[in-house]
Amino acid sequence: MRNKRTLKAKTIELLMDLMRSFVPEDQADTVTKEGTLAQLGRRTYYRNQTTGSIHLGLCYKQVRKEVKRNPNVTVADIRAKNKLG
Repeated sequence: MRNKRTLKAKTIELLMDLMRSFVPEDQADTVTKEGTLAQLGRRTYYRNQTTGSIHLGLCYKQVRKEVKRNPNVTVADIRAKNKLG
């Protein structure tokens, strides 16, 4: 997937579907693009002083990498990889 616009659109679509899967069905229609990006953020790592660097698997950058590797990735694949249930 080399087209940046397509890559970004697919990433945001997956993030929104992922957020919809976390909220109850009656609130799923309130999930927006702006709200999704504000909730998840773009940070990939944060540093914990006792354990060192901890990887955050649920952020824009990580999902974008997954879409780059496999353009046909689904929400179920992302949930399984990040052990989200």
